[in-house]
Amino acid sequence: MRGVNLHAYIKRDIKKVNGSRKVYRYFVIRNEKKETILRIPVEDLIKLLFMLREWCGGWGLNPRRPTPSGFSLRGPEPDPFDQARAPPLLFV
Repeated sequence: MRGVNLHAYIKRDIKKVNGSRKVYRYFVIRNEKKETILRIPVEDLIKLLFMLREWCGGWGLNPRRPTPSGFSLRGPEPDPFDQARAPPLLFV
C-alpha cells in the first residue's frame, strides 16, 4: 500500500452580512487530489480536543496493571478480578 500525503491548514472565509464582515475559520484536511476529507470550524475543533483531554485524563500511566482499590497496613487489599496486583507495601 502506498502512503497518502495529507495537507492540513486553516482556511478563512469572509462573508458580508447586512453590510458587516464576518470571518469564519475552518480546519481543513485534503488529500493529494485536493479532495476535502475534513472541514470543521476551528471553535468546534477546540471544543472537541478539550473534551478528549478530559476523557483521557482518568487513565493511569501504566494501562497493563490496574490500580489496587484499597490500601491497609497489611498491604493492598486484593480485588477478586485483578490478574496483576501491586506488590505489598513494606513498612520498616
